[in-house]
Amino acid sequence: MNRSAFFASVRARASGNFGTSLTQSQVDGREAVLNKAERRGTPLKPPQSIKLTSN
Repeated sequence: MNRSAFFASVRARASGNFGTSLTQSQVDGREAVLNKAERRGTPLKPPQSIKLTSN
């Protein structure tokens, strides 16, 4: 997965998720979820379809 594209899509104003910025804690939480998904072999859909709601 292209993580730069993922985080850019999350930060996009139109995403409705977090406005245009994330705290380091939010980034770390999402990275942890993505890392675990990759280790488990979970197929990752395009970034806009993944809902990661940890704060």
